[in-house]
Amino acid sequence: MNVTTRRFILILAVNALLLLMTRLFLFDIIVVRGRSMEPSLGEGAPVLINKTAFGLTEPFSGAYLLRWREPARGDVVVFRSPLDGLPTV
Repeated sequence: MNVTTRRFILILAVNALLLLMTRLFLFDIIVVRGRSMEPSLGEGAPVLINKTAFGLTEPFSGAYLLRWREPARGDVVVFRSPLDGLPTV
């Protein structure tokens, strides 16, 4: 393998790792299911989720490691549905 190919593979691996860490700890994108958020958010609307808005959580359990604020009136909160485990707005 030449140097250019190795460098390309390294850049690709680093970018994939950064994307994974960003999705696990910082941000995510979900799609609104159902009509419960209308008229603010319509069904099928994509929503960018800030995972650090209320504190720092473990990526798989959701338990808070650090918490700096509680949800307030007007905040959109995402939770996992008890029926299928998928994120729900």
